[in-house]
Amino acid sequence: IFPYIEKCNGLCDSAKRVFDKLDQVVGISENIQKVKYETWSACFGKTLYESYCFPKLVRQHNILFMGESGTGKELFSQAALSGDFGQSNFKQGPAISVNLAALNNQTIESELFGHVEGSFTGATSNRTGAIRSAHKGSIFLDELGDIPKRTQVKILRAIESKKIKSVGSDEEVVANPRYISATNQNVEDEALFRPELLQRVSGSKIVIPPLRYHRKDIKYIGDYFLNDLKGGENTEFLDEDEYDHFTDQLSLMRYDWPGNVRELLNQLRAFLLGLPTILNVGSQTFVGKNEPLQY
Repeated sequence: IFPYIEKCNGLCDSAKRVFDKLDQVVGISENIQKVKYETWSACFGKTLYESYCFPKLVRQHNILFMGESGTGKELFSQAALSGDFGQSNFKQGPAISVNLAALNNQTIESELFGHVEGSFTGATSNRTGAIRSAHKGSIFLDELGDIPKRTQVKILRAIESKKIKSVGSDEEVVANPRYISATNQNVEDEALFRPELLQRVSGSKIVIPPLRYHRKDIKYIGDYFLNDLKGGENTEFLDEDEYDHFTDQLSLMRYDWPGNVRELLNQLRAFLLGLPTILNVGSQTFVGKNEPLQY
């Protein structure tokens, strides 16, 4: 019976990691609660029972997060990444993150697939690469839509064959992580992104709504932000009634919030520092849009 207990404990630990991460996403709106539920389900199935019975099936179910810049894609992605339960008795495997937008065309394949010494100028030693390092774990590919089509082909082959070749090597090695990705690009445009790869990375495709579609959360985000400051900052000079009035105004104003939650946090910081905010520079004249989010 002890092996079963060990497996159950490992799975519960995995579930707790995801729960704790999702708990950091602030919001009571139906839209945000829906994304939390979809993230949980993509990690484990409808219940933990599915994960326990079909762990291999769950690990083959890749996740793609889509949404505008500043909506919190990385928060949800990191929650999913933290839930990795490995390929052996639900013991957590490696969790590797790669920001693809920070890499140029010359370095991206070395970062993902590794390279052998001498394969190009500057390759002074062997490099394992992120995908191989994430073997039996999970890899998070941030800004997936920014990668060139040549690299898209190689990632597609890596997912399908569960093998990779390092740059400059003819030898294939096994690399079988779970793929978690995020993008703010329209990856459904075949001119930009290969449809075969989109199918492979989007076992679950989760769209995170922009802030203009869950304005009721603005107040709660503001309160969470302030409480976080109280934990480590001196706030004895803060007029909390004035701050509450400010967040109430932000919730009611007709504004699109193109920078989403990231823009909101900038406004909260500006207010606390006594700097100009969106309310006193005329931006409240912007009219909110009602069109659905398209990808």
